[in-house]
Amino acid sequence: MKRIVFFISFFTFMIFSCNSCKKDKSLLGVKSYYLSSQELEVLKESAKTETNGQAAYRLSDYYYFYENDPSTGRKWLTKASNQGHPEAIETLKSLEAGETSK
Repeated sequence: MKRIVFFISFFTFMIFSCNSCKKDKSLLGVKSYYLSSQELEVLKESAKTETNGQAAYRLSDYYYFYENDPSTGRKWLTKASNQGHPEAIETLKSLEAGETSK
């Protein structure tokens, strides 16, 4: 029981005291979806011209998971898929399969 209380206290302390975690909403190595305004602009410009879909896929993650904006996330996911990004293609197929099964 003492160990459980210790771990809860420790993780609570880590969550509320980590300044960099507050900025990008990451914790203990979990993937961060945060993008600064400068990073957003660079990725948007890259997504216009690139052919591998990497920037568009990164933008889809940002909008889906950080901004909680599924419609904009879907727009970027579709763009990444159209540019041939393998993960975007699979994710979009899964989303579409889930929508048609309802």
